[in-house]
This record gives sequence, structure tokens and C-alpha cells, in this order.
Amino acid sequence: MIELSVNTKPFSVPNESGDFYQYVELEDYFLLVVGDIGGHGSARVYELACSIQNIIEQNKEKSLAKIITIVHQQEMLHNNGMTLFIAQIYKNMPMINYSAVGNTKATIIRKNNFLALNIQEGILGYDIPSSIKTYMTKIFDGDILLVATDGVSIHKEQFMNKFKNTNDITLITKYCVEDFGNDDDRLCLALSFQIGNNKYFSLKHNDNNIKNIEENINQQISTKTIVKSQGQSNQYKVDLQKNDYKLKSHHNQKLTLLDNERLLFKNLTPSSVQYIISKVSHLAQIDQMLKVKIKTFLYEITKYSNVDIYLDSFLLQLHIYDIKDFQESLEFLFKDFFISHQKEAIINIELLTFSQFDNEKFNALKEMFELGFDDIEYEKYKENEKRMQQLSSQSRLSAMGEMIGNIAHQWRQPLSVISTSATSLSIQKEFGILTDEMLYKACDSINESAQYLSKTIDDFRDFIKGESFEEEFELESSLSKAFNIAQASIKDNYIKLFISPYENIKLFGAQNLLIQVVVNIISNAKDILIERFIEDKLIFVDISHTQEKVSIKITDNGGGVPKEIIDKIFDAYFTTKHQSKGTGLGLNMSFNIIMNSFKGTLEVLNETFTYQDIEYTGASFIITLPLHIK
Repeated sequence: MIELSVNTKPFSVPNESGDFYQYVELEDYFLLVVGDIGGHGSARVYELACSIQNIIEQNKEKSLAKIITIVHQQEMLHNNGMTLFIAQIYKNMPMINYSAVGNTKATIIRKNNFLALNIQEGILGYDIPSSIKTYMTKIFDGDILLVATDGVSIHKEQFMNKFKNTNDITLITKYCVEDFGNDDDRLCLALSFQIGNNKYFSLKHNDNNIKNIEENINQQISTKTIVKSQGQSNQYKVDLQKNDYKLKSHHNQKLTLLDNERLLFKNLTPSSVQYIISKVSHLAQIDQMLKVKIKTFLYEITKYSNVDIYLDSFLLQLHIYDIKDFQESLEFLFKDFFISHQKEAIINIELLTFSQFDNEKFNALKEMFELGFDDIEYEKYKENEKRMQQLSSQSRLSAMGEMIGNIAHQWRQPLSVISTSATSLSIQKEFGILTDEMLYKACDSINESAQYLSKTIDDFRDFIKGESFEEEFELESSLSKAFNIAQASIKDNYIKLFISPYENIKLFGAQNLLIQVVVNIISNAKDILIERFIEDKLIFVDISHTQEKVSIKITDNGGGVPKEIIDKIFDAYFTTKHQSKGTGLGLNMSFNIIMNSFKGTLEVLNETFTYQDIEYTGASFIITLPLHIK
């Protein structure tokens, strides 16, 4: 479910405001628009806003980039200009496709974390980017999409201080307009997403609820009478196995609902019939006349009943949960169908030509339907998936390269001890001055160094192992391994690492991934301290926890993250380092690990603190992990 709240405050009166929004329902998605016409306090500005809304309404089914281009081409904007945020919010998947030009602010609030959306520079009617970009972002349960025009100045710290304990978007938009505004027209819009177990979104707006498209029907199937199309009646026994049922005839006749792995689309909707049958027809080469029959029948029946589509070699199968008043129409539409006394129907449609069918194409089509993408969107999705896999691989290679350097630091001293002890024993033996005490002392020293090397190997093995599996582990053990991996490099660069006392607790997750995140953050702090020639290099680690969560805070005195880039620091490939020293993948992967693998948050903020009566400024990376999540 999506809940929408909007609050506005014009500079003068409502019919002189250039700020506007639109929220339009289309077949497969909701179209969200937030616009800001330049200037305020003028009837002309208001008329421009109304005209642009009409133009968007007329072109609402076009692509986002096309809509932005059409708006930009309007001569009426040449004296004013405007900024625009526009998004497609898919009904049948938790994802947003969006594009924005200008200084409109758009943010996703997720678990007390601010995730700024990408905005391109430019002014519609004046100058827009040569290539208008669209972006896709996944939506999680409880997310809030916050969009505001230039008249609203939203800062993360102020926002979180005011709203950290509320998800009431009506209250949020009201106070954003009233408390965070300036001398301009103001508009603040918020969408709250409650996904739960539903596959489809419905809209809740101004207390008008539209019933969710998808109804989950779990029927217990018992002995049924199946009526065949020829009018004969036979008794069939039904076996319920998982989500499938099989109908077995006493006369050795058999009707089987195809296995779940052949389920192509579940809970078909009227708006999806045209697209899905066209795709199936292209894959299975369905006769044109038969295709028209199927589409006509499904378009009507899906208004009243849930329908599942199964596809196998030479067979298209329709599962109708309640055939209702359409039973008679089956007689002249389809040859092979079965209806139970409970009005549940199965329709088998033979496909004579199926040369293009194979499992790879079937699985791709099934995934496309599950995501709710068209061909272009699905291609972009697969390209992005491939890119993320490459990104993950590059990040691990980068981390392993740095770890090899750390291994060299870690091993240098114990290897030197072993070499020195062995040489000393040889010389003492040669001159006849070797005593038992000297021998035992040297052997102890060699053994201690060997044990240290062995422990270091274990720590690095846990860090770089490719496979990650979830388990219960102790926080102290994980942090100890991370600090051990990083300590040699820290010492060689004369960095002081302070770890505050903390209570050991148990966590659940992939321990090596948490080690990777901690090592990466400490490594980034080390690089900043070296790069900025900080004289007294300091890193502080503070750990605290409640019954619900644990917080790991890593702070340096490197001067902090510049304000202009702090919102981009977790973006993929964003780096301030020279290309020979950084890929821009470490913090992005760390962010994804904490969010996806641990269902936690990773945020950064600049802090000023005092140490030994000296005031410092630095960056604090705060890892927050939920407890008791299995």
C-alpha cells in the first residue's frame, strides 16, 4: 500500500503559486510529478503551472525522459523556467523509476537513514542535460519517499531530530512546509510504502482506499466432481501436494495442474492481459484467432476471479479460481476444460508450434513478469544486475590487494624474530656458548612468533574467503580479527587506535562480511589521515548496544567529509582518491553489506570532539545492526 501526503504553503495566495504535484494512476504504475515554476506571487506563474500539468496529463503514458523533453520545449517557460521530479511507481513490484532536473530535492528515508536520489542540473525551458537520465531504486517496507520544492530546506540532522520517532507522513509534510521553509512557494510531498506480503501496491490517498488488486486465495481442496466439456460427469480424487493439486480419474484418465516450476504468472490482472499474452504468443507462436479468444476471455474473467497461467512445451494452461457466470462461454471458446462443483476451472490449450521455447527463455519471461518490467526495463535490470556482480568482484579484488599489503606488514616483525633467533642459536652453538636457558628462550620466541603467524593466517582467511554463510558469532571475536588485520598498517603510519571498553554480545550473520566492513572503514580513515598530513593521527572505536541493536562508531580526526560530497560517499565508483589508490567500491559495498546482509544501516556524519584538551573535527561512520535477527 502507498499512502500519500502533500502540504503546500504559497508565497502569497494559492492561485499565485508555481509549485504543483500530480499523482496519476495508469495501468501498470502510478505517475508522480512534483514541479516548481520559477517566480512566485503572480497569477501568470499559477497559470503556467496549470498549463504544464495539462501537458503532462496528455503525455502521461510516454517515457519519463520524453515527458521532460516535451515540457522543456514549451515556449511559455522561456521567461520563467522550472524544475521537475517525475517518477513511475510500479504497482506490481517494489521499485521506482525516476528522473529529475533542477533543484527539487528527493530523498528516501529508510530506517532513520537519508538516501538522496540523483538529480541532474538544469532548468527546463532554459538549459537541460544533453542526456536525460532515468534511475531505478528498490523500495523496502516502511520506506518514505520525500520530495520537496526549492522553498523547503530539509537538512538531515534537523529532520531526524524532529521526526526520528514518527512515521506519520501527514505530520512530516506539514512541519517540513511550516518549519523548514523560506520566502518562496513551498510544497512537500511524502509517500509511505507498506509492502508486507503483497505483490501489488494499492493507493491510499485522502482516506479513499482502493482495494488491493491481488487477493491471496489459499483453498483447501477436497474430493470434487469434475464436469467435462462433453457434458459427462466423472468423480475424481484430489491430492493436495504443496501448492499443486492432481486430479486422478477412476477410469485411469488423468488431469494434472502443471508443477509450480511451470507457473508463468500468478494472479493475472485485466491491465496485464494484453502485454502477457502478447509475450507468450511471441514465445509460443499462438495462432492469431486463438490469441484473440484467449485475450478476450481473460480480460473479462480477470475482473472477477484470480487467474494463474502455466506454460510448458505444447501446452498453455489457465487456472481459474472461480469461473462464475462464464461457464457457458467455455463451450465455444475452448476444446479442453474442466470445472469443479466449486466453480474452479482448468483450461488446457494445445500449442502446435513451439520452436522458440526453451527453459532459459521461459525463466527470463517469468522473471520479467514477476518484476513487472517491459522489455526495455528488463534489459536495463539485467544489465544493472551484471554490473553489480562485476562491482562486487572488483571490490573483493581491491580489498584482497590491500590485504596482501597488510599481510606483509603483519608478518615482517615475527619473521624477523624467527630469523634472528635461528641465526643467534647457530652462532652461539658455533662458539660453544649455547646454554640450555638460551636454547629454551629462543625456542619459546620462535614458537610465539609461529603461533602469531598462524593466528594471522586464520584472521585473513576468515576475511577473504569467497563464500559467506550466516551463523551466530561473538562481536568481540569479529572486531578482534578486524583490528588484527588493520593494526600493522596503522602502526607503520604512526596512527593511534583507541577502542573503548564494551560488553561482548552475540550477533547473527556473515561474520567475514562484518570484518570486511570494519577493516574497510578503518583503512579509509588511515588513508585520509595520511593524505591530509595530520600530525597526530587518531582513530576512535566506540561500541554500544541496547536490547534491539548494536552500534559500532568509528571516528577519525581527519577533518571530516566535505559537505558537497557527503551525500555521495556511499555511491558506487565515487572516490576522492587518485585512481591508482581507490576504486570507489569499498564504501558502496560496505553500505550494501550492512543494509542487505545484516538489515542494518551505515551512515556518515562530521563531528567535532575534544581529546587531551585539543579540539578536532573528523568523520564518524556509524554501523547499526539489529539484534536477534535470524
